[in-house]
Amino acid sequence: MDDFGIGAAALACFNAVSMAMRRTGRTTRMLQSLGEHDRVVFRTLSEARYAQDSARREGKDLKFVVCDPKNIPALFDKGTPQGKTHFDHMWLEDYYRNAIDDSAKGIRQLQDELSGYGKPHKKTKESAEMISRFRIT
Repeated sequence: MDDFGIGAAALACFNAVSMAMRRTGRTTRMLQSLGEHDRVVFRTLSEARYAQDSARREGKDLKFVVCDPKNIPALFDKGTPQGKTHFDHMWLEDYYRNAIDDSAKGIRQLQDELSGYGKPHKKTKESAEMISRFRIT
């Protein structure tokens, strides 16, 4: 556990910034910045369709792919565009939120494996004892 609350504070700050940025025109700005052969990665088909409708109103043809931010390897199965790949803001928010969560889980796992007399500690102790038997003095 993060005894200092750093992970929780990072997540709270991230969530506050995310909420503050709602309805600030991020989708519109993204659509305006797209080149002819660019594509956008979305979390869900409904988010992609919404942006596609907005792009049509701007006279643009939106090329997109849908991919869960927790499944990055799947993006490489989607091919590459002639232009640049962009990420929708909702996709990016989930990606960063997942990274913060994964970091917190990693700290818990490290703490569990490096503490007490649980299974990981017993394996480490057994390995150390075996090595010490073969030590040349």
